[in-house]
Amino acid sequence: MATTSSAPGDGAGDEAAEKKRGTKRVDRGNYSGYYGFRFGEAKTDPRVDVLQEAWLDGKRVLDVGCNVGTVTLRVAMKCNARWVMGIDVDGKLIQKARKNLWEARKSCKKARLETDEIDVKPLQEVSFSSQDIDDLELSEGVDTILCLSVIKWIQLKKGDEGVKRTFRKFESWLPSGGMLILEPQPWLSYRQAFRKGQVDSTKLVPLDQLTFRPKDFVAHLTQDLSFRLVREIRDQGQGKKSFARPIYVFQKQ
Repeated sequence: MATTSSAPGDGAGDEAAEKKRGTKRVDRGNYSGYYGFRFGEAKTDPRVDVLQEAWLDGKRVLDVGCNVGTVTLRVAMKCNARWVMGIDVDGKLIQKARKNLWEARKSCKKARLETDEIDVKPLQEVSFSSQDIDDLELSEGVDTILCLSVIKWIQLKKGDEGVKRTFRKFESWLPSGGMLILEPQPWLSYRQAFRKGQVDSTKLVPLDQLTFRPKDFVAHLTQDLSFRLVREIRDQGQGKKSFARPIYVFQKQ
Protein backbone atom coordinates (compact mmCIF):
# COMPACT_ATOMS: atom_id res chain seq x y z
CA MET A 1 0.00 0.00 0.00
CA ALA A 2 1.44 3.35 -1.00
CA THR A 3 1.75 6.06 1.59
CA THR A 4 2.07 9.80 1.18
CA SER A 5 3.52 12.42 3.46
CA SER A 6 1.93 15.82 3.90
CA ALA A 7 3.87 18.84 2.78
CA PRO A 8 3.97 21.86 5.09
CA GLY A 9 1.08 24.23 4.43
CA ASP A 10 -1.25 21.73 2.73
CA GLY A 11 -3.65 21.73 5.68
CA ALA A 12 -2.97 18.20 6.89
CA GLY A 13 -0.79 19.41 9.76
CA ASP A 14 -3.44 21.91 10.83
CA GLU A 15 -6.11 19.20 10.71
CA ALA A 16 -3.99 16.88 12.86
CA ALA A 17 -3.36 19.67 15.36
CA GLU A 18 -7.05 20.54 15.49
CA LYS A 19 -7.93 16.89 16.02
CA LYS A 20 -5.41 16.65 18.85
CA ARG A 21 -6.92 19.74 20.49
CA GLY A 22 -10.44 18.44 19.89
CA THR A 23 -11.31 21.46 17.72
CA LYS A 24 -11.38 19.94 14.24
CA ARG A 25 -13.58 22.13 12.07
CA VAL A 26 -16.26 21.02 9.65
CA ASP A 27 -17.89 22.91 6.82
CA ARG A 28 -21.31 21.24 6.47
CA GLY A 29 -22.49 20.74 10.03
CA ASN A 30 -21.33 17.13 9.73
CA TYR A 31 -20.55 16.59 13.40
CA SER A 32 -19.79 12.95 14.14
CA GLY A 33 -21.13 13.40 17.69
CA TYR A 34 -24.25 15.28 16.63
CA TYR A 35 -26.84 13.04 18.32
CA GLY A 36 -24.94 12.84 21.57
CA PHE A 37 -24.45 16.62 21.51
CA ARG A 38 -28.08 17.41 20.88
CA PHE A 39 -29.96 14.66 22.69
CA GLY A 40 -27.54 13.35 25.28
CA GLU A 41 -27.52 9.74 24.02
CA ALA A 42 -26.42 8.90 20.51
CA LYS A 43 -28.58 5.79 20.12
CA THR A 44 -31.92 7.54 20.62
CA ASP A 45 -33.72 10.38 18.93
CA PRO A 46 -36.98 11.79 20.34
CA ARG A 47 -38.06 13.12 16.97
CA VAL A 48 -38.76 9.63 15.67
CA ASP A 49 -41.10 8.98 18.59
CA VAL A 50 -43.47 11.80 17.56
CA LEU A 51 -43.84 10.66 13.95
CA GLN A 52 -47.06 8.88 13.06
CA GLU A 53 -46.87 5.24 12.06
CA ALA A 54 -48.88 5.92 8.89
CA TRP A 55 -46.11 8.15 7.55
CA LEU A 56 -43.48 5.40 7.78
CA ASP A 57 -45.07 1.94 8.14
CA GLY A 58 -44.52 -0.03 4.94
CA LYS A 59 -43.05 3.03 3.22
CA ARG A 60 -39.94 3.57 1.16
CA VAL A 61 -38.05 6.14 3.22
CA LEU A 62 -35.18 8.44 2.30
CA ASP A 63 -33.27 10.01 5.20
CA VAL A 64 -31.42 13.08 3.89
CA GLY A 65 -28.36 14.08 5.90
CA CYS A 66 -28.42 10.87 7.92
CA ASN A 67 -25.16 11.52 9.82
CA VAL A 68 -24.19 8.24 11.55
CA GLY A 69 -27.56 6.62 10.86
CA THR A 70 -29.27 6.95 14.24
CA VAL A 71 -32.61 8.10 12.81
CA THR A 72 -32.32 5.79 9.81
CA LEU A 73 -31.91 2.69 11.96
CA ARG A 74 -34.61 3.70 14.41
CA VAL A 75 -37.10 4.29 11.62
CA ALA A 76 -36.31 0.85 10.19
CA MET A 77 -36.74 -0.96 13.50
CA LYS A 78 -39.48 1.01 15.22
CA CYS A 79 -41.61 2.11 12.28
CA ASN A 80 -41.54 -1.03 10.10
CA ALA A 81 -40.57 0.83 6.93
CA ARG A 82 -40.45 -1.15 3.69
CA TRP A 83 -36.90 0.05 3.17
CA VAL A 84 -34.82 2.97 4.35
CA MET A 85 -31.88 4.65 2.65
CA GLY A 86 -29.73 7.19 4.48
CA ILE A 87 -27.57 9.60 2.52
CA ASP A 88 -24.93 12.04 3.71
CA VAL A 89 -22.32 14.06 1.87
CA ASP A 90 -19.68 13.05 4.42
CA GLY A 91 -18.16 9.69 3.56
CA LYS A 92 -16.65 9.24 7.03
CA LEU A 93 -20.07 9.57 8.65
CA ILE A 94 -21.46 7.03 6.20
CA GLN A 95 -18.69 4.61 7.19
CA LYS A 96 -19.77 5.01 10.81
CA ALA A 97 -23.42 4.56 9.80
CA ARG A 98 -22.58 1.29 8.05
CA LYS A 99 -20.67 0.15 11.11
CA ASN A 100 -23.69 1.01 13.28
CA LEU A 101 -25.89 -0.98 10.89
CA TRP A 102 -23.56 -3.98 11.11
CA GLU A 103 -23.54 -3.79 14.90
CA ALA A 104 -27.34 -3.48 15.01
CA ARG A 105 -27.75 -6.54 12.78
CA LYS A 106 -25.31 -8.50 14.93
CA SER A 107 -27.11 -7.46 18.11
CA CYS A 108 -30.52 -8.40 16.71
CA LYS A 109 -29.29 -11.80 15.53
CA LYS A 110 -27.91 -12.49 18.98
CA ALA A 111 -31.17 -11.43 20.63
CA ARG A 112 -33.12 -13.53 18.10
CA LEU A 113 -31.55 -16.64 19.59
CA GLU A 114 -33.10 -15.75 22.93
CA THR A 115 -36.58 -14.60 21.90
CA ASP A 116 -38.90 -14.81 18.90
CA GLU A 117 -39.99 -11.21 19.43
CA ILE A 118 -36.96 -9.72 17.66
CA ASP A 119 -37.47 -9.22 13.92
CA VAL A 120 -34.18 -8.76 12.09
CA LYS A 121 -35.76 -8.32 8.64
CA PRO A 122 -36.13 -4.49 8.84
CA LEU A 123 -32.38 -4.09 9.14
CA GLN A 124 -31.86 -6.11 5.97
CA GLU A 125 -33.66 -3.34 4.09
CA VAL A 126 -31.41 -0.50 5.26
CA SER A 127 -28.65 1.04 3.16
CA PHE A 128 -26.34 4.04 3.38
CA SER A 129 -24.77 6.07 0.60
CA SER A 130 -22.33 8.98 0.56
CA GLN A 131 -23.79 11.41 -1.95
CA ASP A 132 -24.45 15.09 -2.46
CA ILE A 133 -28.17 15.77 -2.78
CA ASP A 134 -27.58 17.41 -6.18
CA ASP A 135 -25.98 14.23 -7.51
CA LEU A 136 -28.50 11.75 -6.10
CA GLU A 137 -30.56 9.82 -8.66
CA LEU A 138 -33.14 7.32 -7.42
CA SER A 139 -33.87 4.14 -9.36
CA GLU A 140 -37.37 4.16 -7.88
CA GLY A 141 -39.52 6.64 -6.06
CA VAL A 142 -39.83 7.11 -2.33
CA ASP A 143 -42.94 7.46 -0.18
CA THR A 144 -41.48 9.52 2.67
CA ILE A 145 -38.53 11.89 2.87
CA LEU A 146 -36.96 12.82 6.19
CA CYS A 147 -34.98 16.06 6.19
CA LEU A 148 -34.16 16.80 9.82
CA SER A 149 -31.87 19.72 10.70
CA VAL A 150 -30.16 19.58 7.32
CA ILE A 151 -31.55 22.43 5.20
CA LYS A 152 -29.41 25.11 6.87
CA TRP A 153 -26.24 23.40 5.76
CA ILE A 154 -27.51 22.94 2.20
CA GLN A 155 -28.31 26.64 2.12
CA LEU A 156 -25.01 27.74 3.63
CA LYS A 157 -23.17 25.65 1.04
CA LYS A 158 -25.35 26.16 -2.02
CA GLY A 159 -27.28 29.38 -1.35
CA ASP A 160 -30.98 30.12 -1.72
CA GLU A 161 -31.26 28.40 -5.08
CA GLY A 162 -29.66 25.28 -3.62
CA VAL A 163 -32.49 24.96 -1.11
CA LYS A 164 -35.19 25.59 -3.71
CA ARG A 165 -33.53 23.06 -6.01
CA THR A 166 -33.56 20.52 -3.17
CA PHE A 167 -37.25 21.14 -2.51
CA ARG A 168 -37.99 20.63 -6.21
CA LYS A 169 -36.10 17.33 -6.09
CA PHE A 170 -38.18 16.23 -3.12
CA GLU A 171 -41.32 17.10 -5.06
CA SER A 172 -40.18 15.11 -8.10
CA TRP A 173 -39.27 12.03 -6.04
CA LEU A 174 -42.51 11.80 -4.10
CA PRO A 175 -45.76 10.42 -5.55
CA SER A 176 -49.09 12.04 -4.92
CA GLY A 177 -49.80 11.46 -1.22
CA GLY A 178 -46.10 11.13 -0.39
CA MET A 179 -44.81 12.73 2.80
CA LEU A 180 -42.03 15.26 3.42
CA ILE A 181 -41.00 15.57 7.07
CA LEU A 182 -38.94 18.72 7.45
CA GLU A 183 -37.16 20.15 10.48
CA PRO A 184 -35.61 23.47 9.44
CA GLN A 185 -33.11 25.23 11.66
CA PRO A 186 -34.04 28.75 12.85
CA TRP A 187 -32.27 31.78 11.39
CA LEU A 188 -30.45 32.34 14.68
CA SER A 189 -28.60 29.05 14.20
CA TYR A 190 -27.38 30.31 10.80
CA ARG A 191 -25.68 33.17 12.60
CA GLN A 192 -24.27 30.80 15.17
CA ALA A 193 -22.72 28.70 12.40
CA PHE A 194 -20.29 31.54 11.73
CA ARG A 195 -19.39 31.94 15.39
CA LYS A 196 -18.76 28.30 16.34
CA GLY A 197 -15.10 27.38 16.26
CA GLN A 198 -15.88 23.93 14.83
CA VAL A 199 -17.30 25.31 11.57
CA ASP A 200 -15.08 26.52 8.73
CA SER A 201 -17.04 29.65 7.84
CA THR A 202 -14.73 30.46 4.93
CA LYS A 203 -16.50 27.70 2.97
CA LEU A 204 -20.01 28.98 3.66
CA VAL A 205 -22.21 31.39 1.70
CA PRO A 206 -22.24 34.77 3.52
CA LEU A 207 -25.48 35.49 5.37
CA ASP A 208 -26.04 38.76 3.53
CA GLN A 209 -26.40 36.76 0.31
CA LEU A 210 -29.29 34.71 1.73
CA THR A 211 -32.79 36.15 1.41
CA PHE A 212 -34.82 32.91 1.47
CA ARG A 213 -35.33 32.53 5.22
CA PRO A 214 -36.60 29.49 7.15
CA LYS A 215 -39.84 31.40 7.88
CA ASP A 216 -40.46 31.40 4.11
CA PHE A 217 -40.12 27.64 3.62
CA VAL A 218 -43.71 26.66 4.43
CA ALA A 219 -45.17 29.26 2.07
CA HIS A 220 -42.80 28.23 -0.71
CA LEU A 221 -43.62 24.54 -0.37
CA THR A 222 -47.38 25.09 -0.21
CA GLN A 223 -47.74 27.94 -2.69
CA ASP A 224 -44.96 27.49 -5.24
CA LEU A 225 -44.77 23.69 -5.06
CA SER A 226 -47.43 21.00 -4.76
CA PHE A 227 -47.33 20.37 -1.01
CA ARG A 228 -49.89 20.94 1.69
CA LEU A 229 -49.03 21.30 5.35
CA VAL A 230 -50.49 18.37 7.29
CA ARG A 231 -49.10 19.03 10.74
CA GLU A 232 -46.70 21.14 12.75
CA ILE A 233 -45.15 19.23 15.65
CA ARG A 234 -43.70 21.05 18.64
CA ASP A 235 -42.15 19.17 21.53
CA GLN A 236 -43.35 20.12 24.99
CA GLY A 237 -40.57 18.28 26.81
CA GLN A 238 -37.47 19.66 28.45
CA GLY A 239 -33.85 18.62 28.61
CA LYS A 240 -31.55 16.93 26.13
CA LYS A 241 -34.06 14.23 25.25
CA SER A 242 -36.54 16.77 23.88
CA PHE A 243 -36.28 18.85 20.72
CA ALA A 244 -36.84 22.59 20.48
CA ARG A 245 -37.32 23.00 16.73
CA PRO A 246 -40.73 22.53 15.10
CA ILE A 247 -41.15 19.66 12.64
CA TYR A 248 -43.34 20.31 9.62
CA VAL A 249 -45.12 17.44 7.93
CA PHE A 250 -46.13 18.00 4.30
CA GLN A 251 -48.05 15.82 1.88
CA LYS A 252 -47.62 16.07 -1.86
CA GLN A 253 -50.92 16.76 -3.57
